[in-house]
Amino acid sequence: MRNVYLFLCFLMLLFTACQKNETVSLSQNGVSAADLAKIDALGFNSDRVHKIEGGFVVEGDIFLSHEDLQQPEMLLLNAATFREEHYRTPNIVTGTPRPIRVFVNPAIPLPVQVSVDSALIRYNSLGLTISFIRVTSPADINIQPLSTTAAIFGVSGFPTGGNPFPTIQLNLPVLTTWVQPTVTTSIAHLIGHAIGFLHTDQMSPSFSCSGAAIPDNIPASPSILIPGTPSGPSAGSWMLTCISNGINRPFTPLDITALNFVY
Repeated sequence: MRNVYLFLCFLMLLFTACQKNETVSLSQNGVSAADLAKIDALGFNSDRVHKIEGGFVVEGDIFLSHEDLQQPEMLLLNAATFREEHYRTPNIVTGTPRPIRVFVNPAIPLPVQVSVDSALIRYNSLGLTISFIRVTSPADINIQPLSTTAAIFGVSGFPTGGNPFPTIQLNLPVLTTWVQPTVTTSIAHLIGHAIGFLHTDQMSPSFSCSGAAIPDNIPASPSILIPGTPSGPSAGSWMLTCISNGINRPFTPLDITALNFVY
C-alpha cells in the first residue's frame, strides 16, 4: 500500500508541474509568454495582442511581424518615458518632398473607398513634404481587406527603409457598419502609423479606451518627443488608440504641429 500511495503522490506532483508549465508558456489569444515579453521589450503594450498570419496585432491596429520580434534594434521605440504626448517611431518616410502612391484593392466597397479619398484629402490639405495620390496598380501603400474575427477596425505598420509601411488592411465587417466620418478617421489613423506615428495615448490607453491604464513595465530610456506637443493627454487627436462608431477626429492644432514637425 505504501508503494501505491507514493506512486499516486508522484503522479499528482507530475500533473501539477505540467499545469504550471502550461500556464507560464501560453498566454492570451494563444500568444506565447515569450512573444509577449518581446512585444513588451519593443515598447508596446502587450495587452490585447492578437495573432494573425505573419505576426501579431498590438494596441488594436499595429502589425508586428515575427521578424520584427527577432530584430528589436530595427524597431525599438524606447517608449518607457512616453506619456500621452505626440510621438513617433525612430523610422519615418525619407527622401522628402515626395508623393506617396496609394492603391486600393477593388474588393474594398465604394463607400469605404470614398473614406480613403477623404483621409488622403485631410493630409494633402496640410501642404506637408509628403503628399498622397490614388493609383490603379500596387504602389507604396496598398489598402486591402483584412480577414479576422478580432474586434479591430484595421491593421497597419511602421516605415522601413525610408518608405511607408506597404500594406494597410481594413476589417470590412466592422467599417461597413460605421458612419463615413468615423471610417475616414480610422483610415487616416492607419496611414498615420504607416508614416511613423504612434498612439497619442500609448502609455495610458484608458484615455480613449475603456478599462484601466496599461503600464508597459519597461526600464527608463530616452523617448522621441515631438517638440511643440504636450506631455499630457491630447484630446481629439487622430492617433488616439481607440475609436467607436460616431466619432470623428479631424486633425487638431496639436496634430498639425506634430505632422508639420516631422513632414
